[in-house]
Amino acid sequence: AAAPLFVSDLQAILELPQPTVSRHLRVLRDADLVRDTPIGQFVLYRLRRGTDPSGRLLAAILEAMTHDEALERERTIAAGRSRKT
Repeated sequence: AAAPLFVSDLQAILELPQPTVSRHLRVLRDADLVRDTPIGQFVLYRLRRGTDPSGRLLAAILEAMTHDEALERERTIAAGRSRKT
């Protein structure tokens, strides 16, 4: 949620293997919750913040999680690793 990121960034932040991260991103993309932007041989992922029901639900979930210390730490790391485009 903090910034657009590549799979390698998400791997580092979440400390998960690439296949796991990619599988979850595919599910999120299929649910239309993330957008992907190809950049060369890599793909940049970012949350889709829509005004439709799924976008509003995602915003509500993220808002409810704003006081979680582990997530705040991950957001800070993500913001530092972001290659905003």
